[in-house]
Amino acid sequence: MVCLVGTILMVLFPQQYIFWVSAGIIYQFAFILDCADGQLARFKEQFSPNGWRIDLYTDRVKEFLIIFAMTYVLMFQYKWFWIIGIITIALQGLLKYIDLQEFLKSTNINFKYNQIQKNEEKVRRRLKYLNKISTFKNKYKLGFMNIGEFYFFNFVFILLGRLDWFLYILIIYSLFSIIYRLLLNINREKYLLINIYRFLENGKKLVLFGTGSGARNIMFNLLAQNINVAYASDNNDKRWGENFFGVKINPPEQIRKDRDDVNVLIASSWGEEIKEQLLSYGLDENQLLLLYN
Repeated sequence: MVCLVGTILMVLFPQQYIFWVSAGIIYQFAFILDCADGQLARFKEQFSPNGWRIDLYTDRVKEFLIIFAMTYVLMFQYKWFWIIGIITIALQGLLKYIDLQEFLKSTNINFKYNQIQKNEEKVRRRLKYLNKISTFKNKYKLGFMNIGEFYFFNFVFILLGRLDWFLYILIIYSLFSIIYRLLLNINREKYLLINIYRFLENGKKLVLFGTGSGARNIMFNLLAQNINVAYASDNNDKRWGENFFGVKINPPEQIRKDRDDVNVLIASSWGEEIKEQLLSYGLDENQLLLLYN
């Protein structure tokens, strides 16, 4: 509702800079509320099963309202600018869709190797270049425009009186992110399959580290394709001894004992930390594979 007030201001006074700035401040206030509402709900224990849905969907509505308001204002300067607005909204929607679909499919691995093996060197070379981009991004903390950066740039360009630059940046960012994420995910998927095939070929026992939702999906896919897992492992000692899709969950210490005879698939959002943990047990890096991270 706060964000809607800002949009109404821009629509009612499209050619008055002071109302642009007022709307920008209101948008910032809406963002602050968006950051605080979930924390406040948890603190006061007033959360609900569908709260995350409301939060997710209203975020998309707010982004649409802001882009719509800025497009409307710019149409008074350039009548054709509605085209830019539509392109911006379309690319933002496509980016969110790609993010969602790639996340949902990230643990749904289809273990078919033949065609991928032929292109192993090409896959490794592409990943090398893509990871350089990722390293550069992380080094300078560039990010991929999360919601905070969206509102920050929005306010900066409102203050500068260049609403058009904000939309142009969103278009460039969306195009780059769509291409980059698709290339990275496609090549990572191929890289994972190449290494899983290598694991299966060398005759060592296959171990799955992690028992969360992603690990469950991966385990289901492994079993569906008749790939045997010797056992699972987890740092949560409460899970030790439990049955996980027909295999026992052992403590990580078991991997230390079996270090010369296992390959480990790491299926956890704490993948890098787990990798370091297993390396400290004496396993070689070639025995470890991060399935998602």
